[in-house]
Amino acid sequence: MHPDYLEKILKARVYDVAIESPLEKAPILSARLHNTLLLKREDMQPVFSFKLRGAYNKMAQLPAAALRRGVIAASAGNHAQGVALAAQRLGCKAVIVMPVTTPRIKVDAVLARDFPTIQGVILFFSFVYQDTATVNTMEAQIVDLVGKLSPGQRVMGTILPPPGSRILIQHILDRACIGRCFDYGNYEPSADVFRVRARPGNPYVLSNYEDAISTEEGDYTVRPGDLPIYQIYQCNLSGTNICIRSLEAGEKNDRLGIHPGG
Repeated sequence: MHPDYLEKILKARVYDVAIESPLEKAPILSARLHNTLLLKREDMQPVFSFKLRGAYNKMAQLPAAALRRGVIAASAGNHAQGVALAAQRLGCKAVIVMPVTTPRIKVDAVLARDFPTIQGVILFFSFVYQDTATVNTMEAQIVDLVGKLSPGQRVMGTILPPPGSRILIQHILDRACIGRCFDYGNYEPSADVFRVRARPGNPYVLSNYEDAISTEEGDYTVRPGDLPIYQIYQCNLSGTNICIRSLEAGEKNDRLGIHPGG
């Protein structure tokens, strides 16, 4: 554990605005899983989600001069409400940028905090919408491709963002594989405190971080023990067409990939 982590938890000011939400047993799921499953009832918070915790804690720790300048946040709802509540409690200005498609009930919840909020909505989110549409199309292609494999196959992916894209696309293969396949490079040691580690020698995913990064960069040398395995790759100059092929031992996983700007 990070040496300062416990201290940071104890000094966090989240309970200036949050409640100590209860844990409640989910009896049906517990019975189905033959275990005890507890639900953390963050839906009981003042903004009906956990999002106010991080928003308020960060804003409460800002220097006074920074807080006087105000804050800005882009969100479709829950985070926006957390920032709005935090700004109201701390007495600072806030600008909340929301997409035009946000449900009216969430917009009203932010406006109810009674300070200037929504500016620049259409311009900002029209660009993001265009990027998201492109990425969604790419992900749909991957779903179609891996859906034609027999269930439980291992796949790698080297997918770079289209030129000028503002959207992170690293996890579209992870999502496409849900219920269909195993993303072989899905090893993510996210932080010093929270880690998900795969056991070495497991038949589903790599257990070495450097190897996982190599698969994403297309520089992984396929080993006999990896087979059978498939590569998801970009196969046109725009980077928006996605193809799949089986890999052979000894080759670089993205040998045939064509990447935007490459």
